[in-house]
Amino acid sequence: MIGMLVMISLSNFMFGQTDKSLIINTWKAVKFEEASGEQFHPPVEMKNDYLKFNSNGTYESLEYGQLMIKGTWSYNSENNTLILKQSQIKEYPSQIVSKIIKLTKTELVLESKDMEGNKLIVYSVPK
Repeated sequence: MIGMLVMISLSNFMFGQTDKSLIINTWKAVKFEEASGEQFHPPVEMKNDYLKFNSNGTYESLEYGQLMIKGTWSYNSENNTLILKQSQIKEYPSQIVSKIIKLTKTELVLESKDMEGNKLIVYSVPK
C-alpha cells in the first residue's frame, strides 16, 4: 500500500537485525498511528488493500481497492530501512524509505511520513 507506505519511513528492530526473509509476504494494514499518538483503522475504501513483497525484490501494492502499483524493494540492514521504488505512477513518490519498528511472522510495523510529511506508523498483519 503505497498510500500506506507513502506515509511511512521504518526504527531499529528491538532485538537486533531484521530477518529479511520475514519481509517477503503479503501484508494488510490494520491500524495507523499519527505523530500525536492518535490511532485509527483503515477507511472502508482500503479494506482490500495490500502490500506484497516478492523474493525477487519486486513488490505490488493495491491502493484504495483500485490502483495497482508495482516496483522494486530493498532492505538496508545497516539502518534497518525498507526502500520502495516505483516509476509507474507520477502522483506517488518514486522512492519511499521506511524504518522497520517491528517485524515478525505475524506483524510488520513501519514508520514513515504521510503525504504532508508528518510521521505515521502503520501496523500490518499477513493477509
